[in-house]
Amino acid sequence: MIRATRAVLPLLVALLLCVASDYAGADDGAAPFMELVSVEGGSFGMGSDAGAASERPVHEVRVGAFLIGKFEVTQAQWKDVMGSSATADRGKGDRYPVYNVSWQDATAFCNKLSQREGLAPCYSGSGAGTTCDFSANGYRLPTEAEWEFAARGGKAGGKRLYSGSDDKDAVGWDSANATSSTHEVGLKAPNELGVYDMSGNVWEWCFDWYGADFYATSPRDDPTGPESGFYRVLRGGSYGINSFGLRSANRYYGAHRSDSSTGFRVVRTAR
Repeated sequence: MIRATRAVLPLLVALLLCVASDYAGADDGAAPFMELVSVEGGSFGMGSDAGAASERPVHEVRVGAFLIGKFEVTQAQWKDVMGSSATADRGKGDRYPVYNVSWQDATAFCNKLSQREGLAPCYSGSGAGTTCDFSANGYRLPTEAEWEFAARGGKAGGKRLYSGSDDKDAVGWDSANATSSTHEVGLKAPNELGVYDMSGNVWEWCFDWYGADFYATSPRDDPTGPESGFYRVLRGGSYGINSFGLRSANRYYGAHRSDSSTGFRVVRTAR
């Protein structure tokens, strides 16, 4: 029995060393391709009584759990997935946010990245007929409600004017401090969730059609915007707009087109 045990021990030690080696190799310290932050679902007062008419009335919204990009999608990520550059003269480099991206470009990126990672794509159809399967596990654009909930810091957030602070210079890039250019992601302070650049740098596409009076009839649970429209929602402000546009409650829109101040970040529905 003793001889048998002695014979088995070296095999057990070798097996444990092999497993430990595999485990260490699986976590080599490298950041994932798309860093995501987990957002616990919850309720919040969406909108503002101090902003534009489209931000009223302030109304209760409940969103389910989701994962959101820690940063805006960068130029390096865009080129890696799409195989081409989309930038021009408003800041260029791997860590800069991608811009000159239309709403359709952004949804195409989401589907392509989902397929590459073996996930179910969220989008089908094309143009104004594009639909989103929110139950799919792939990448997609945030809904306007998800975006504002995350910008406000989720359940841990307060009623700060900007995403993470009442001091826009601490968390955002606007026309007063950005020198008419985008900047590398993550240089400003994050919000309560650890998400960066939700105030300024580039406008961010949301899934929703834009409706100036949608808040008056918005459903409480997981709203996804009007059934149809001409413009898609943009959020967050950019390097080219004043601080009023960087507020977490501020709403804007774009007609599917690309623009030198427009980019996006991704989300995934939590499982």
